[in-house]
Amino acid sequence: MDEVKAEAVRLLGEKRFIAMMSVAISLLVLVYTELSGNWGDLDHYYVNAGDVLSGKIPYSDMVFEYPPLSLLFMIIPRVLSWDLSSFHYLCAIQTYVFIAIGAHFLYKIADEFIGSRWKAGFVILCLLIFGSYFVIARNDIYPAVMVLIGLWFYLRKDYTLAFILVAVAAMTKMYPAIFIIPMLMPILYRRQWNVALKAILAVVAVGLLVELPFIIADPSTAFAYLSYHSDRGIQVESVASGFFMLYSLVVPSDITVLFGYGSDNLCGAGPDALAPWMNILTIVAIALFLIVMALKASKASVSDERMLRLSALTCLAVLMVFITFSKVYSAQYYIWIVMMLPMAYLVHSDRESERRLLAISLLFGIFTMVSYLSYNSLGLVQLNAAAVMAVVMKNLFHIMLMIEIFRLCWFETEASDNQSCIGDSEA
Repeated sequence: MDEVKAEAVRLLGEKRFIAMMSVAISLLVLVYTELSGNWGDLDHYYVNAGDVLSGKIPYSDMVFEYPPLSLLFMIIPRVLSWDLSSFHYLCAIQTYVFIAIGAHFLYKIADEFIGSRWKAGFVILCLLIFGSYFVIARNDIYPAVMVLIGLWFYLRKDYTLAFILVAVAAMTKMYPAIFIIPMLMPILYRRQWNVALKAILAVVAVGLLVELPFIIADPSTAFAYLSYHSDRGIQVESVASGFFMLYSLVVPSDITVLFGYGSDNLCGAGPDALAPWMNILTIVAIALFLIVMALKASKASVSDERMLRLSALTCLAVLMVFITFSKVYSAQYYIWIVMMLPMAYLVHSDRESERRLLAISLLFGIFTMVSYLSYNSLGLVQLNAAAVMAVVMKNLFHIMLMIEIFRLCWFETEASDNQSCIGDSEA
């Protein structure tokens, strides 16, 4: 058994093996996607890019649900394509180019800060296998890779570049904005006011530079993408929906599913009452977690390097909290979680923690795949019991993974500097 484990670790650490496996898996995913015809949101992106190229201004002349920079990754393949089918494949190529860039930086993080290459290989294969066609069919991989590169710069103390990259990512997809405060925490803790000011100014400058054309064109609609998401209902795959749907399997209720704001959302007395409060709950939950971590870290005696590592891990923890309280939890969120997972290997821990983290991560990936495959095949929209249970299990392992990451955060504030990191062992 030990020999098998050692060989698996060796293979996952081999770039050539991971590259070969990645190509094989990607080709299989492309074949499946083409045969199923399930290109997800790419058809929508094709229309969005076409509207912009025809002269329409996003937000004022057309409904557009994402921040402005996301258009860049739609327009590039649209300009180069000659029909919808070619657009699909050009988007796929663009996606895999970004995955290759992300893989490069995953290995750099593993080599420089974790000391164990197989974790990088593990993340890449999980992304391609469990993320499957969602990696192609959504635009999340682009900002996720930007954040990953930003965190590499951050761990190297190149703060300005790190914050610029996270800001660019946030102007592509909004989620990375939640990383700015935890990234600032160790800088403020060390009272590096000039560094903090530069970081904040960099973020503001990127935001203004990207938004300025739309503010000039029509100030009233320049930030329409913010209200678009705040007004939506609770999507059927979200953690909150899982509880409502599970309850409805046991006790008959008035819960139904309606399509709106680009997703299938739960309707009924409970979901309708909770939906307006979800954004507030998300902010409160993130704020409480950050306050607890700030107080705990301030009382601990930790080195500057450990504080940076803890901050990177805190970014992952904040992401998990954000998703837990989010109105939406489609499989695209898995891309974010798995790409950020190496942050959990930066901190001090033991072999048991590593094995537990690995097991939960695998089960979470498996049930993420089962959940989105059963969405249409079993009929989640019709509240099929098996499809509902698949979502519930995915959400359960998400919560378990979040708790494990919380535990690592808490343990890191109490560990001594001479304890080994979770990535130091190869078992």
